[in-house]
Amino acid sequence: MRILLALLLAGPSWVERLYQKQDPDVAQGNALAAQNEPDKALGAYEKAKKRHPDSAALAFDRAAALLKLDAAKAPEAASEAAKALQSGDPQLRPPAAYQLALAIESMGKPDEAIKAYSLALGLDPADRDSKVNLELLLRSQEERKKQQPAQPQEQKEKKEGKDQKDKEKGKEEQKQQQKEAGQKQEQEQQAQPKEEEAEKKKEQQAEEKPVDRSEAERLLDALRAGEKNLQVWRFAKEKRKDARRNEPERDW
Repeated sequence: MRILLALLLAGPSWVERLYQKQDPDVAQGNALAAQNEPDKALGAYEKAKKRHPDSAALAFDRAAALLKLDAAKAPEAASEAAKALQSGDPQLRPPAAYQLALAIESMGKPDEAIKAYSLALGLDPADRDSKVNLELLLRSQEERKKQQPAQPQEQKEKKEGKDQKDKEKGKEEQKQQQKEAGQKQEQEQQAQPKEEEAEKKKEQQAEEKPVDRSEAERLLDALRAGEKNLQVWRFAKEKRKDARRNEPERDW
């Protein structure tokens, strides 16, 4: 009776853990997890979750099993570990923080994982696993930061080189366009006198175009007729003169 009363005074989490130890599915899940069969362990925990949906201890067990699977389960493991971390059990919170740090690191978030490892060490300074993982993570971050300045500089140089090439290419294209425009203008200027010369030549050819045969005959006929009429007129004129000479003078 005194032991039970002491457990009740210690907090509800102790009662919960004592109760779960009596749960057959939780016991089976723990046994399977110890045998490195996380898939089967999760199946047993899922059955127990139907009876203990808000159990922080069960969330801790589920997070441990999920972390043994592939990295795709890391977000779900982080959620379960965070749930266990929020519990009031002082013995459950440090390992839950460690599980949370592992899950976050598996998710590829080193900065957040460092904070989680630091939290775990704050809750339990003797946690050797959290300390080792934190040191390794900090070391890898420092090496990454040392390599980062060289990489942006290299990218910057590549970008500047590309910009310079683009600028030179733009100048070359502009020069080519100006050259083509000048050549086109010169060709137009050269073509203009040729066009005028061709037009004049065309006019000259039109003027020098030989007269059609029928048209020439008509012209000759007209000239001959004119000349004949002129001769007739001249003959008539001479005849009138002769007639006047032969007329006697009249005495009026």
